[in-house]
Amino acid sequence: MADFKPHGGVRVSRGDLWRVAIGVLVLALALWLIGFRQGLVVVVWR
Repeated sequence: MADFKPHGGVRVSRGDLWRVAIGVLVLALALWLIGFRQGLVVVVWR
């Protein structure tokens, strides 16, 4: 997977993609934990 240039023209490396992916996963996990505490995910969990 070579470096690619998005529409902005800024070079994005593989490390940057990994940081973005990890950030999204952490954010999703945080939102899931908040929803779980509020009991919104309990129905799906069952």
